[in-house]
Order: sequence, then C-alpha cells, then structure tokens
Amino acid sequence: MDALAGNDLGKSIETASAITAIKHRNGSIRSIQINNDTWIEVDEVFSTLPLGLLVRLLSPALPEHILGLSRKIKFRNLILVALFIDKKSLSENASIYFPDPDIPFTRGYEPKNRCSAMAPEDKTSLVVEIPCYEDDDVWCEEEATLATTVIRKLTESGLFEENDVSDYKVRRMFNAYPVLSQESTIYNREIINYLGSFKNLVILGRNGRFEYTHTHDLMRDAKMTIRDYKSRYESIV
Repeated sequence: MDALAGNDLGKSIETASAITAIKHRNGSIRSIQINNDTWIEVDEVFSTLPLGLLVRLLSPALPEHILGLSRKIKFRNLILVALFIDKKSLSENASIYFPDPDIPFTRGYEPKNRCSAMAPEDKTSLVVEIPCYEDDDVWCEEEATLATTVIRKLTESGLFEENDVSDYKVRRMFNAYPVLSQESTIYNREIINYLGSFKNLVILGRNGRFEYTHTHDLMRDAKMTIRDYKSRYESIV
C-alpha cells in the first residue's frame, strides 16, 4: 500500500480510517466523514465500499425504495487461515477445492505456486478459506480452534503431517463474497443505475459493484478508471 501511495498517487493511503458518512448536493458528492469525526471535501470519489453500505451512508438519505433494495443484497464474510509449513512444496496446484460438506473450508491455495517469492525455497504455505456469515458460530471461534480444525482436516487428506506446521495466522474479512441470485441482480442493477446520477462518483470492485469478479479483472478495471480520470483531468487543466 505504501508503495502504491508513494509511486502512483503521491499521497499517503489511510488504511485505518472508516468512512462513516457521505454528504451530497445537487447530484454530486461534496464531502466524506472519517471515523465519525473529520470531514473532508472532495472533487471526485472512487468507491469500493460494499454497495449497500455506500447507499446507507449517503446524506441526505436516498429514496426509501433504494434504501430498501440496499438492505436486500447480502455478502458472506471470509476467514483466512494461513499455515506455514516446513516442506518445499505440497502440490503443483495453485488452488485445491474441498466440496465435502464435512470440511469447513471450501478451498486452499499455495501462494508459492503462483510466485516463488511467496515463501523460502525450502518452505511453503497454504491458505484456506472459510466462508460464513457474521452470525455463524465459526465467525467467533478462537484462532487456535480454527487452526487446529484446519490442520486436522488437511492432515487427514494427506497433504502434510501435523508436525510440518511451524506457525499459523488467521484473518477475518467482512463482505468478501456477494451472495448472487436472480433477485439480487435486479436489485443491484437498479441501485447502480440510481447512483449513476452522481456525476463525480465512480463505483469499483467486487464489493462496490456487487459482482463476482477476479483479481485480474479488478486490476484491469482500476487501471482503466485511473487512465480515464487522468485523461479528463488533463483536459481540464
């Protein structure tokens, strides 16, 4: 993040700041509030906030119909359990899927198989995904309990032995996956169309657009958006 800020944006990126309110007037976003405290005036807004949250943060409030639709679209959270393993490699696969309903995680991926720099030459790692909702019991489980469960299930699969694991890390991510349905697609389209009336608001990302997109799609879209913005900005100045 620091490299992106320094090399491409020229300013710092505030990673510990929550957007808590957004003011608009006459079809434009005018200011945003940070951490329920500081207001910042803005000229352009690029939002990757979860779509429903963005709608509910806007002030004055949007029409009740749009607010109602925003409450109908849902996301699943994600728990990532990363295991650091004293083996050179586990498999040749970038991702391994686990469709068994008795296994709490849906897939694992070995970062070293995507880029050798992701682990020392004689070691590797495996990251597993546990999708869930915030009110699911697993979301509140202790990190040690999560790691123990994951290690047990993976050793049963034969990928490694328990004593191969040197350490672990657990990370929880809100709003990781949009819950897609025919109805949500209709709701999403109507919300996006309404937000298109704000002339200085650009909505990006899986969360922002409520679409199941991949990392390469997101990077491509971000690059195109910045290119278009620079072109518009340079034409003005």
